[in-house]
Order: sequence, then structure tokens, then C-alpha cells
Amino acid sequence: MKGADLEGLPPTTIIFADIDPPHDDGGMLGEKLEAARVNLPVRDYAGVTHELLGTAAVANAKEAQRRRPNSK
Repeated sequence: MKGADLEGLPPTTIIFADIDPPHDDGGMLGEKLEAARVNLPVRDYAGVTHELLGTAAVANAKEAQRRRPNSK
């Protein structure tokens, strides 16, 4: 994504877990989207692992799933 023009992208939601290999990548992407003035809700779930969205029994997972675009 180096050098990509991100201006004009639609609103983007970034949800990532604290204990997750791509955690830092999510933060970097968020910074680039914010710099491009993209509407950007970001939610970083502390103390949870990569499998956050797959663990619907966990309260944080249910909240994260509600934040996904087009979720019901």
C-alpha cells in the first residue's frame, strides 16, 4: 500500500485485537486513512486475541460484531 492514494475512500471501520500479529498494521492503516480524511471509526480491544470476532460468547466479540458494517 506504499504510496497509495487513499483520499475519497468510503467510511472504513478498523477493528483489531490487542494480542494479534497484524495489530500494528491496523494502527498504521488507520493513521494513513485519517491523514487522507477518511471517516474512520477504530476500535482496539485490549487483552483479546486475533480470534475476537469468532468468539461470539465473549462480550467484546459481540460488541465488535455490532460495529462491523452491514451487521445486523
